Amino acid sequence: MRTMVPRLVVTQDNEFFFAAAREGRLAIQRCVDCHALRHPPGPCCPDCRSFNWDTVSASGRCTLHSYTVIHHPQDDGFDYPLIVGLVDLEEGTRLVADIAGIERDELEIGMVLEVGFAEHPHGEVLPQLRRPGGRTHDRPIRRWHPVAHSRPAAGPDDDRGGRHRLTGLRGRPS
Repeated sequence: MRTMVPRLVVTQDNEFFFAAAREGRLAIQRCVDCHALRHPPGPCCPDCRSFNWDTVSASGRCTLHSYTVIHHPQDDGFDYPLIVGLVDLEEGTRLVADIAGIERDELEIGMVLEVGFAEHPHGEVLPQLRRPGGRTHDRPIRRWHPVAHSRPAAGPDDDRGGRHRLTGLRGRPS
């Protein structure tokens, strides 16, 4: 199976997040000076501009703030339609993640969800939203498909006439 999904970019500012996800924990960055929580992770606090930070483990309890249903462009690494949600974590920050085991017509803004974890097409582990307790109405939680290898972006000798698969633009995306 091929995927155009890029590999995760891991930096010194977000490595803790991905390491915690591999352990099945949701870690949120916290400013040491003003105690503000922030996600996504960054080098400095947006409230007080401090570069001093640590992390807290989040409960994983959350409520659905918004969601979108993605139909196109489709990638072999995912099941479609792909439902992606924006949730308000109990701790006060927000998180964007795929929603698993819940059909689109069952979703309601404000519904209670929890954060679980699933393997990404390249083998990394990322947060995934689901019903509390992992309930899926006796259906297994949908996982991302495993990927054998990645395909590079389209080049001038590609069978699409040098056009990028997802954007349709010529050459490599910058």
